Amino acid sequence: MRHRMTIVAVFLFLFVARTIASGAGNDVMNRCHLDWHRNNAWPQPFTLIDRVAACSPFAAMTMKGWQRQSTITNYHFDHATQQLTEAGELKVIEILRTNPTNHRAVVMVRGITDEETARRQASINNVAMRMSRDGRPTQIIGVDIEPRTWPAEDIEMIGVQWRNTFPQPRLSAMESTINGEL
Repeated sequence: MRHRMTIVAVFLFLFVARTIASGAGNDVMNRCHLDWHRNNAWPQPFTLIDRVAACSPFAAMTMKGWQRQSTITNYHFDHATQQLTEAGELKVIEILRTNPTNHRAVVMVRGITDEETARRQASINNVAMRMSRDGRPTQIIGVDIEPRTWPAEDIEMIGVQWRNTFPQPRLSAMESTINGEL
């Protein structure tokens, strides 16, 4: 009886050891097989990851560009009443007419107080409702950071100075030929 138990225990031990060894062997073989295919398919499995990593900053840059283009800054508001100036109204109209539909949100620099911000938002809403064809309110996004801008006078001065540097147009002197042909 004891002899039979020993034989069964040895048999069971050998069976378990073989199962463990064959499983580990298959893992190694599967890994070698996977690595062989990956090495022979290179760079295909990795190009999509690289393309996404290379292109993802452009989406953020595009969104920031639309935000900057659609921002109504402190220059567009009257300092006393916080109402849009003529330039501010024209900027809101330009945003609502020319921007693509998914970028027609008006970005507004918040005022110093909540009251100033509310007046600014109401002023933008008035202009937007005059422009609205379907009666839907325009999305107004408030931001705290004003984009870097230049006053229009400075930009005009640069343009004038640039135009003043153009040389005067002149043609070379014409030479005549003996029989009158040029």
